[in-house]
Amino acid sequence: MPKQNDVIRVGSRASRLALTQAKTYLARLKESAPDLEFEIIEIQTSGDRFGQMSPEKLLQTAGKGIFVKELEEAILEGRVDLAIHSLKDVPGELPKGLILAGYQEREDPRDAWVSRGGLGPDEIADGAVIGTSSPRRRFQLLELFRSKGKAVSIVPLRGNVDTRLRKAKEGALAATVLSLAGLRRLGLDKEASYIFDPIFEMTPPCGQGTLAAEIRGDRSDLFELLSLAEDRSTRLASELERLTLRLMGGGCLTALGIYARPLGDAQDGEETALDLSVYQHDGISELSAGLRSSWKISSQNSDQLLDKILSKGAEKG
Repeated sequence: MPKQNDVIRVGSRASRLALTQAKTYLARLKESAPDLEFEIIEIQTSGDRFGQMSPEKLLQTAGKGIFVKELEEAILEGRVDLAIHSLKDVPGELPKGLILAGYQEREDPRDAWVSRGGLGPDEIADGAVIGTSSPRRRFQLLELFRSKGKAVSIVPLRGNVDTRLRKAKEGALAATVLSLAGLRRLGLDKEASYIFDPIFEMTPPCGQGTLAAEIRGDRSDLFELLSLAEDRSTRLASELERLTLRLMGGGCLTALGIYARPLGDAQDGEETALDLSVYQHDGISELSAGLRSSWKISSQNSDQLLDKILSKGAEKG
């Protein structure tokens, strides 16, 4: 454990949401370690600098991990002790020498629909224009509205939460989709007029709603500290989602949703069953449907996941 009165340097993106999330995370941590002091150090990431680029151009310019790369460099160089991430921004593979720790209790992982006039998906007109730059949301929205007998147009929409909210209520856009967790942390959840089912309508990305810290692997003192405020159910679900992400090769341009939830309380030392739901689309044809699959996985046998995913005869949960 860090010593009393130590000041722990915490890296965070500089956006309003990222800083709110960092302060929320640290407030919960201070409940378990009230004598420690934290200094938040704002770091601009590639995703922030080039935020108006298309996802394809952004990936070409900045590479993977666009919202965490500079934070990870700061940890490795000793400029910060740890960084706090929204887990959905963290690639499946971490740089050598870094680990994730301190998975705090997950906020609601679902996606929220925000529209002009507060109209729900059933109420918007045929041919409506919806803004999102997420391939995962794009293809699930197209499928959802086809099932309702409607054709919609999906156009790119980038920027922070406030920017996307404003654009969703102005001009040609009828609606957009945002993380419910992000809206709640900013006190904006009343802006949502509909919450998507996370299994059958809009499967969230790996880690959505979860805050975790990234540290050097040799910082056992920080690992011990962060474990004080860790939620075991969230850690188990997060580890399963991230394993699935690595096995399926998900990236910034992949239409891939991964959602795991423990079935019952996750007690320390006990085997826990988790329900895992996956949505995958080739990201090419807007007329084709993505594949939805679900499995029940034991927390102690998650290494069998690869066989389950690749097996055509996998038992559906």
